[in-house]
Amino acid sequence: MIMAPGLVDIHVHLREPGQEGAETIETGTRSAAAGGITSVVAMPNTQPAIDSATGIRFVLRRAAETAHVRVWPSGSITMGRAGEKLAEIGGMVKAGAVAVTDDGNSVPDAQLLRRALEYAKMFDVTVVEHSEDKSLMADRVMNEGPLATRIWAIGAFRANRIHRGRAQHRVGVDGRTSI
Repeated sequence: MIMAPGLVDIHVHLREPGQEGAETIETGTRSAAAGGITSVVAMPNTQPAIDSATGIRFVLRRAAETAHVRVWPSGSITMGRAGEKLAEIGGMVKAGAVAVTDDGNSVPDAQLLRRALEYAKMFDVTVVEHSEDKSLMADRVMNEGPLATRIWAIGAFRANRIHRGRAQHRVGVDGRTSI
């Protein structure tokens, strides 16, 4: 048994708006509460994507009406999570976004991602990047490996282990500011 004041799930798919047949803020947070979760961070991969202050306010309003745990919304890095044009990061943060992410999609343009990181720094919000290079996946249906070879499937490359060298955070492991 684990005794804790409350657990936080920082990556949930509540699917509202637009995919309520799969999940809603009410059903997702009810399940979270049943599992001992007291707060969740909702991903913006909804239909439409949560890429504006209006979308953030919608999630917060629906959460106030129906949620069983606290809901912290995240907003999209790019409009429609399409990886082409930055979303209004500042407006989403002011409306209540706790992070920005194109969850499920990476931002394919390094300069666009750099601009997103610069805006995120200005607004003191976390960027959650989906680190996946689509060119390594193409139209693959499973991971590379013995099973893929046996059934003649073209598998997608997956590294065994990866270390993200030189990753920095403004607060070090010891709790002191490092950047």
